[in-house]
Amino acid sequence: MDISTTAGAKVSISTTAVDTSVTDTTAEFVALTYTEVKQVESLGDFGDTANLVTFTSLADARVRKIKGSRDAGEVALVVAYVADDPGQVLVIAAEKTKSNYAIKVELADKGVGSGAVNTTIYFAGPVNSAAFSVGEADNVVRLNVNVPITTPLYIVPGTPGT
Repeated sequence: MDISTTAGAKVSISTTAVDTSVTDTTAEFVALTYTEVKQVESLGDFGDTANLVTFTSLADARVRKIKGSRDAGEVALVVAYVADDPGQVLVIAAEKTKSNYAIKVELADKGVGSGAVNTTIYFAGPVNSAAFSVGEADNVVRLNVNVPITTPLYIVPGTPGT
């Protein structure tokens, strides 16, 4: 497969809350039911970063550095607000709970061959915010959504097809 743009990517949310102590494999995330969140404008950076752990030895005053705990970050999603979009309705409802919801990000990177499939990334976390951004007279009303990721990323690589 070649490089691709983000145009055509899709973001979806699970229709029900997930227990991340039970839903913890790629197959389990794939099996969930999702609703697409329409009118996505942007999806921020996300993915694992390891904390830096340091130790300084008294004997040689040398700082040792090792990888610590991993954090997949927080997804910042910006959408044009559509009051009756089922995905946006789910996001707003999820923000009102303490539960984790699964998120599905489908990239637009599949090849052109028969049977080509896009890369899909799954993860879960609570919907931490769903804030409106109204702005000035000629702005589109946006909904800014943040989902802190509490699971590993489950990545299903795309295929170019045949």
